[in-house]
Amino acid sequence: MARTVNYPKRAEKIKEMIDDLVKEMGHSPHRMSKKDKIKLIDIDFENIDVVTLMQV
Repeated sequence: MARTVNYPKRAEKIKEMIDDLVKEMGHSPHRMSKKDKIKLIDIDFENIDVVTLMQV
């Protein structure tokens, strides 16, 4: 049997997730300046938060 999808409800959840991400990016204390050069070997990928990782 086919499963039905409530697209408006799913879209609202995705919008909330995006809004939370944008809010977190705007208020992140770990913002990196764009002029800093970072070597990939210096990044701890296991313990870095998602927002900072996205900026790298």
